[in-house]
Amino acid sequence: MTVPAIAVVGGSGALGRAIVAHFARQKWTTLSIDRNVNTDADESVVVQGDAEADGTILSNLIDQTNEGRIGRSGGLRAVVSAAGGWAGGNAASPGLLETLDAVFKHSVQSSVFAAHLAARSLAPHGLLVLSGAAPAAGPTPTMIAYGLAKASVHQLTRSLAAEGSGLPDGACATCIAPNTLDTPGNRAAMPDADKSVWTPTDAVAGQIFKWSVDEAARPRSGSLVELITKDGDTQFREIC
Repeated sequence: MTVPAIAVVGGSGALGRAIVAHFARQKWTTLSIDRNVNTDADESVVVQGDAEADGTILSNLIDQTNEGRIGRSGGLRAVVSAAGGWAGGNAASPGLLETLDAVFKHSVQSSVFAAHLAARSLAPHGLLVLSGAAPAAGPTPTMIAYGLAKASVHQLTRSLAAEGSGLPDGACATCIAPNTLDTPGNRAAMPDADKSVWTPTDAVAGQIFKWSVDEAARPRSGSLVELITKDGDTQFREIC
């Protein structure tokens, strides 16, 4: 029996956990890849955040995915990078280079990890979703490093959609661009903010599932999809 499978890079974070839980309820095989274990996933791979060590983990993961039960069931149908983390600071901020290094590891390295896994293990006509940010579509003067990292993810998405990217035939690569996700971390950091415009992680998970099972519902490959929430209703709008 063929059982579809999804791999979630950043699967132990708030968004990643919501995605794993939603797909598990739909009877998909779930694979979490993160620095911490997600016990709700069928399989959980722990990475270290070190490029050399994680390169070895990625190589082994590709072999296991292709040759194990996921491969025997037709390969991964979806790969999602849900990793990332916000950081503020302008060009004059102390520690700017350290912040840049941290956010590039969180956002860019995890996205490239997901892209390589998709290129090697995603089934034809599969789905790859990366995590950008709506503010990074324009200037981000008070969060220089964060804006650079997320803009790099946007560029990676466009490159993956172009001919010769290495993705399998018919694959769709898209990038979600939230404004603010409704997560425990954001609620703790911004207790007085208007949460009616925050996007619930369950809404994101549900939309990714819809894209996974319905090719006609997917955004254009290479697109940046802004998440716009108002009064609890979330819209997904291609902005480029």
